[in-house]
Amino acid sequence: MICIKILSNDASVDNKSTDEYLWVMQKSFHIHFLLPFFRNISSELREMPKAFFADLGLRNSLINNFQPIGLREDKGALPENYIFILLHEKLGGDNIRFWRTQKKHEVDFIVQRNNGTYSAYEVKFDRERFRTSKYKVFTNTYPSIPLECIDMESCLKYP
Repeated sequence: MICIKILSNDASVDNKSTDEYLWVMQKSFHIHFLLPFFRNISSELREMPKAFFADLGLRNSLINNFQPIGLREDKGALPENYIFILLHEKLGGDNIRFWRTQKKHEVDFIVQRNNGTYSAYEVKFDRERFRTSKYKVFTNTYPSIPLECIDMESCLKYP
């Protein structure tokens, strides 16, 4: 997720400049913003989009990290970004959302299919880190939306 204030502090750049850089990167199709999915306005966040790179090589270059994925601290973010790229290419950005509550419950992707149905995906580097109990708030709130884990082994077959 892109938070302008955090990025500004990390890069030692003022908020206005950071916002302008992100705007340029979005307009040049280097990053895409993912909007939140919500039906319950009072308990789910609606404001902060997540940002994903359109090119993982550019992402790696900007953070200067080309280590093998298993050795990286961001090994969870890389497959999530990769799945976003695949979903975006197949479905377009308007049919993909993420879900997060004010209490920090989150699901990586909520996808609306052409027939109007939804699917939810949680992306993990390692499937053993996926615990269905962690997503009870989502599954109880949206029982008609199936939730599936995508891990490194299965990500090549998605979406």
